[in-house]
Amino acid sequence: MARKTLEERVLTLEEQMGELRELPAHVAGLRSEFSQLRAEMRDEFSAIHGETGAMHSEIGGLQSQMGAVQGEIGALQSQTSAMQGEIGALQSQTSAMQGEIGALQSQMGDMKGEMGGMRGEMRTMRGEMSTMQGEMSTMHGEIGALRNDLATFRADFIARDEETRRHARMMHEDVIARIALTREGGPPSRTRKRR
Repeated sequence: MARKTLEERVLTLEEQMGELRELPAHVAGLRSEFSQLRAEMRDEFSAIHGETGAMHSEIGGLQSQMGAVQGEIGALQSQTSAMQGEIGALQSQTSAMQGEIGALQSQMGDMKGEMGGMRGEMRTMRGEMSTMQGEMSTMHGEIGALRNDLATFRADFIARDEETRRHARMMHEDVIARIALTREGGPPSRTRKRR
């Protein structure tokens, strides 16, 4: 939303500057028309003074016309002065707007710099995440290997435990059998040999 407002303000400023550029051409056109009209009136006045006799009455009429034209010229001059005032005001506004544009451009430059820094940080973070994923993959592999070793150890332990228990049962049964033979009076020679 802020970016759209900025673009709208820039477009508005450009339109106002375009209008301001057209004003000097318009004023120049008015001045050219005024100069042309004045030249035409001077030529006509010179021709009238060159005429004689009956032309004096016409000269009076022409002088009246000249007064009216001069009044129009005065009005045009007043309008020109007003236009010059408006141009000055527009120039002041344009200067202020140019200052605002400069400030906005500076802010945009700062924002671009901040975005560049953030992109760099994001690239660094992505690299770190990739490294961590590789380490996690290695750890998963090591955990799988440890689980396999643990399963092998458990199987070996169970097998050895069963063998130990089986051997202990056999020894126990053998001891019980020998005790029974001793109580029944088994051959002494066998007993002596075991001693």
